[in-house]
Amino acid sequence: LGNAVVGDERYGSDYKKGDKMGLHATKLTIFHPTKKKNITFEVDAPKDFYELLD
Repeated sequence: LGNAVVGDERYGSDYKKGDKMGLHATKLTIFHPTKKKNITFEVDAPKDFYELLD
C-alpha cells in the first residue's frame, strides 16, 4: 500500500517515540481444524497504542 507501519523503521517509518509498532489486531477469527468451526478472539488495544498516533 506504500505506507510503513508506525514505528517500523525497517520499512521506512521515521517515528521515534518509543520502541513499539503501531500494529494491533482487536479481532481475529480463525478456523479450528479439529472443531470444524470458526473461533474468534477479541481484545481492546493497549492503552498506550493511541499515544502512537498523537
